[in-house]
Amino acid sequence: MKNLMLCALALIVGIFVYPGSSQAQPYPVRPVRVIIPFPPGEAADIIARLISPAMSERLGQQLVIENRAGAS
Repeated sequence: MKNLMLCALALIVGIFVYPGSSQAQPYPVRPVRVIIPFPPGEAADIIARLISPAMSERLGQQLVIENRAGAS
């Protein structure tokens, strides 16, 4: 019972004394890759490239458009 109380106390101290150690990183931390499963120049590619500046501004992160034919 004493060991259980010590473990509980250590857990409580760890949560309240060191709360910054378990914080997540802000999303996204790297450029966002948008994979288009069609060859370049098709409608999906054109639309993705048209909306990518607005999405990039809203996310606050760079978007990378990748065309991979047959990636479906």
